[in-house]
Amino acid sequence: MMGTLARSTALLLLGGLLFAPGARAQAAPPSEAAAAAAAVYQSGDWAAAADAYRGVVDADPSDGLAWLRLGRALMEIGREDEALAAFDRVPGAGLQTPFLYVFQARALVRLDRTDEALTALERIQPVAGIGGGGTLTGIPDFAPLAENPRFQAVVQAVEAAAWPCRDDEVIRQFDFWIGTWDVYVGGTQAGTNIIEPMLGQCALLENWTNVGGREGKSFNWVDRSTFREPRWRQLWVADQGNTLDYYDGHYSDGAMRFRGHTISPAGDSIPQKLTFFDVHPDTVRQVFEQSNDGGETWVVTFDGLYVRRR
Repeated sequence: MMGTLARSTALLLLGGLLFAPGARAQAAPPSEAAAAAAAVYQSGDWAAAADAYRGVVDADPSDGLAWLRLGRALMEIGREDEALAAFDRVPGAGLQTPFLYVFQARALVRLDRTDEALTALERIQPVAGIGGGGTLTGIPDFAPLAENPRFQAVVQAVEAAAWPCRDDEVIRQFDFWIGTWDVYVGGTQAGTNIIEPMLGQCALLENWTNVGGREGKSFNWVDRSTFREPRWRQLWVADQGNTLDYYDGHYSDGAMRFRGHTISPAGDSIPQKLTFFDVHPDTVRQVFEQSNDGGETWVVTFDGLYVRRR
């Protein structure tokens, strides 16, 4: 659930904080006082920032960012009760940010209101967007919560939201291809292939080099926008300029199976199939097939055996 939520939550980076779009979509440019307050805030002069943002919210009580920063500044100078009062004004001013709950929890921990602090942190989960769990465990104010099961559950949920692909069952189906492989065709080595996860394990990068030194790469990922069910895609580019586009990839009967097409010199679409058989933890079989009669019959154009290099 958290992975789906994280993928569907678009966020904007503004002023060092993450905000859900639409919170103040039509907001006017900051006033001169707000701009001056922001500069003081960024300098870390918390007492001066508290004074500056107090003036901003007095002039415009609908400025959610000003209330948030006022609360942060007050908290940093030890005025936690006043900070909590400022934080309470943030949602009503139309600002949504998970950092509100982080700041609230910090103030509450300092006031020994642990249960309320944990409740504030638990509100992060449906919002997401603060980075990995280390964002929380690295905050000194939360050191007293480190062994608390509720805090640990929040950290795990935040980590899952930050890196949704790590536990994605569909993405994990192609993990058997990851590794450094010597590839053989008919018992003779044809080349070497290095398959590595990238982008938070959301994609696989293929790095092929044949025995003659020619290279090719493919980018492999789960496409959730084209098909009703999530399907794998592969885009291949070789150093001679030829490309291949495989789609509708899915794991079944012990193999990852793609379909695709190429265009002949005459401009005809030639159906293709690409299959990776999960033979053994140290063995993968890769088979390319092509149809010259619109998919009625198929001819094997490449049959390679991958042997994991130790």
